[in-house]
Amino acid sequence: MRTATRSGPGERGARVAMGSMLLALVLALAGCGSSDDGDEVASADSPSAKASPSGSAKADADPDDALAQSLKYAQCMRESGVPQFPDPVQKNNGGLDISLPDGVDRQAVEAAEKLCKQFLPKGGENKPIDPEIAKRNRDIAKCMRENGVPNFPDPGPDGGLQIQNEPGSGLDPSNPAFDAASKKCNMTGPAGEGAVNDVKTP
Repeated sequence: MRTATRSGPGERGARVAMGSMLLALVLALAGCGSSDDGDEVASADSPSAKASPSGSAKADADPDDALAQSLKYAQCMRESGVPQFPDPVQKNNGGLDISLPDGVDRQAVEAAEKLCKQFLPKGGENKPIDPEIAKRNRDIAKCMRENGVPNFPDPGPDGGLQIQNEPGSGLDPSNPAFDAASKKCNMTGPAGEGAVNDVKTP
């Protein structure tokens, strides 16, 4: 199962890719923004942070702090049973990329995540999503359905977008049709502009 959550402005998080396992762990890397913050790790728009095919996180006004926080998280993950967990790489736009190699043990990652949540702001918890972001997420869901992804769900009660990528669902972010629709619907944007930052895969 893969889950994707779209963050809002002022959030700092990291989306981690696990190669062919397609398991990514979103890292809540900094404090919440004025309206919300997500990791996934200032925390993702939705309460839980988990994974995505290509790791990319948006940093807010203090990218250096977000990087420092993510480095602590990465070190903890390595010391807690995931030795392959890499340090994040900071992009020019303030985003953070983390890519795990193929063959990483999913259960080890999940176990380490529980131990390392202490390094996430407020344990990875997120503030409520700004109403404007929730509305934008609803618009994105509608746009995705109208552009080749008919099973794309509406936001949850908290306003965050979550995608469960079950076999045959058509919700695989690595699928060309999904990718094309996400670009057309602006699911991902520049730092702080609400990018998909939480994805879970079985």
